[in-house]
Amino acid sequence: MKFHSLLLGLLSALAFSCTVSEIDPADGPEGYSSPEPEVFYVSIDDQPGAETKVYADEQLRVLWNHDDRISIFNKTAYNREYSFQGNDGDNSGAIKAVGSAPSGTVPSLDPELVYAVYPYQESTSISTSGAISFDIPATQYYKENSFGLGANIMLSATDGNKLRFKNVGGYLALKMYGSNVKVSSIILRGNSDEVLAGPSTIQMAGDTTKVLIDGSASTASKQIRLYCETPVELGSSSSPNDCKVFWIVVPPVEFTNGFNVTIATPDGKTFTQSTSKSFTIRRSAVTRLSPFEVKPSGSFKASVSKVTSTRPISDNKKIGGSKNKEYVATFDRDTISIMLPTVTDLSNNVALSYVHTGDKILINGQEVRNGDVLKATGQKATLMVCKGDAEKRYTLKVTNTGLPVVRIETSDYFTLAQLESYKNSLQNNDGEDLRVWLPEAKKEFVTISIEKADGTPGMKNGTLSVADTKIKGRGNYTWTWDKKPYALKFDKKIEVLGMPAHKRWILLANWRDRTLLRNDAAFWLSREAADMPYTVRGQFVELEINGVHRGNYYLCEQIKIDTGRVNITEIDYGDLGLQNTEEHTGGYLMEIDSYFDEVNKFHSSEFGLNYMFKEPDEEKLTKTDSLYMSKYINDLEKIIKSESGVRTHKYDSLLDVDSAIKFMLLNELTGNRDFFQGNPHYGPHSTYLYKDAGKKLFMGPIWDFDYETFIPKKYYPKDSYWDPDDYKWRGFDNPGYYYYWLCYDSDFVQRIKDLWAELKTNSKDAFGTYIDEMVEKIGLSQEFDEEMWPFHNEKNRNDNHDFSLSSYEKAIETMKSSFSSKVTWMDNKIKNLGTTSPTFKYD
Repeated sequence: MKFHSLLLGLLSALAFSCTVSEIDPADGPEGYSSPEPEVFYVSIDDQPGAETKVYADEQLRVLWNHDDRISIFNKTAYNREYSFQGNDGDNSGAIKAVGSAPSGTVPSLDPELVYAVYPYQESTSISTSGAISFDIPATQYYKENSFGLGANIMLSATDGNKLRFKNVGGYLALKMYGSNVKVSSIILRGNSDEVLAGPSTIQMAGDTTKVLIDGSASTASKQIRLYCETPVELGSSSSPNDCKVFWIVVPPVEFTNGFNVTIATPDGKTFTQSTSKSFTIRRSAVTRLSPFEVKPSGSFKASVSKVTSTRPISDNKKIGGSKNKEYVATFDRDTISIMLPTVTDLSNNVALSYVHTGDKILINGQEVRNGDVLKATGQKATLMVCKGDAEKRYTLKVTNTGLPVVRIETSDYFTLAQLESYKNSLQNNDGEDLRVWLPEAKKEFVTISIEKADGTPGMKNGTLSVADTKIKGRGNYTWTWDKKPYALKFDKKIEVLGMPAHKRWILLANWRDRTLLRNDAAFWLSREAADMPYTVRGQFVELEINGVHRGNYYLCEQIKIDTGRVNITEIDYGDLGLQNTEEHTGGYLMEIDSYFDEVNKFHSSEFGLNYMFKEPDEEKLTKTDSLYMSKYINDLEKIIKSESGVRTHKYDSLLDVDSAIKFMLLNELTGNRDFFQGNPHYGPHSTYLYKDAGKKLFMGPIWDFDYETFIPKKYYPKDSYWDPDDYKWRGFDNPGYYYYWLCYDSDFVQRIKDLWAELKTNSKDAFGTYIDEMVEKIGLSQEFDEEMWPFHNEKNRNDNHDFSLSSYEKAIETMKSSFSSKVTWMDNKIKNLGTTSPTFKYD
């Protein structure tokens, strides 16, 4: 809202006006032919010396702002909200309805008249006589050389679709100067306590506009506060170019004994200028005071001593329950900072309580009370404590842990108690898997939003709602723990936090991981050090479910066939189904896992491994598919158990050797027990493999490193796979898996040494640096997570061998030192690695 300098020079002490003619249809938008239903055209019927809406140009035309909001009442509309469709600076243009019509009784108005009110208020109403009930605000906002947006109330009562507005109030222009003075607010008050704001009745009759403010209302105000969101520095002299002008819109009123203005500065000092001369504020008139100097004085003793917020967090003593936590702000001179982990913006239902010695507290100029939800946006606001006419200003900062926030809301028909009603069982008495996708009916829905730490959207397509999102519990053993992991399924592929678009995502809880970093660290090794073809991407987030903070989670990709994930061709089954042969059209994603819980699965013939199909799923996979892959695996295993098959490198035609070796080295380096389960009866857990059409079998991607990885050698019991006195490699020395047999081939052993040299070079020094960077990133979040899910209080963590009773810092140092010692140990082992002497089953 801005005046041009020429306009300021033309202002007089009294009113003047100019008429804007009615708008012909030809003056409407380009291509306009006839009025559309619920489309009106607006102009200004009279103008004050100050602008009526946004600003006035050199010709004193009144100009509108794009998206200005207006209330419309007629025979069919009751306080219908409309927005200006033109551009900033247009003199006239169309307004169109916003959203759906509000509920309300349409009064029996003159059917030929359309009543319009600017600015739009949800509470605005109208009587049968055309009297408008409107709340005149007691707070206005400073704008250079103008009044603030929404301060100037206008009314129109016209026929047809051509609305001509008249101003309701008049204008007070204050010129002031002062050396080294900043203004934070100005309070206007009549010396006879005239009522200036609050619930009002406004009625237009011809050229007369009557305003009656209900002085008995509890919200009536005898003052108007002009609030400067950023303190305004005054010039040092009374010259026209040095003075600052402050505009206040005032309803028509007679100040019988004059009025006074109190200027407050950010440091709590005040200055009052008053006049006892009778003044009348007239509609569409500008009243200007002569320039005066501001000389603040006095000291302000009122202050804020405490700011707190109470928000629900997950209660690990009651599955699905919550408890309240009080967050306390810190003070640094005039800055108040409060950390709320899941708040990315002040509009995230932030409710604060205050301890202060003033009369009241204002946030961005609006009075608040303890427990009020802030009506503000962004991560900063201005807090003022007021005592009388004086005030003390603070910068209020709401910070978070620096991580993105995932918010999940469920409908009244469905709560996470349905997911978490069973604590130690994956199945009911009938053997039915309870981890089902919810919602199962349209009446149940899940809404998910993801925000970056700065409040910007974390999903490229915004917020998903209604039935666009489904959620279920995930994991096997991990699902029995208190802090539960979840799977998310969108109805379309969506880019999340910069990760390639997909429908399927995982929220890992990392409940048994004191560091929270094991999965992420293993993924880093796979991606940066081993350069595997695909590694799961993920980011640490704060999780909030139904308004309850659930702690630190790892939002990551689910392992799926996709161009952005496991990049192999999906099988095109066509309408009749495809009977796959060796010339099949797509690939398969497999998993070796001792749970053996997928619908489509088989035991391999030579090693007895538990192979399961992850994709295609059970609804698509044909019997021919299963036979094809089981034959492929069995053929590979027979070659591996054949002396000639290994010696002549025949296995190389079916198995991608580099991916197999890197996969083993990563699991060995991290000490991943899931990969090194005893064979053949148990087999590895979470061991993924995939095969594309016409290509070899690839090992990977790696998965599931949250338990018993990056642990010192001394914490492995002697009867386990790492004997501190005589350690044997589960990968190379165990005849129950492929590597021991393949090491019969000296070329295979040499390739192990070559790839280890690369992996060691890429990881030895960089790993510790990466861990330190991640600790810095999630450190604050880890503290809140530890409070919700205390690591040392859980009995089933006692076998975790990773300093579960020690500090987080100690656990991180253990992780880094264990990795470093394992690198040294492996380097020595691989330097001395020789060929094996298996007893082959086949020639």
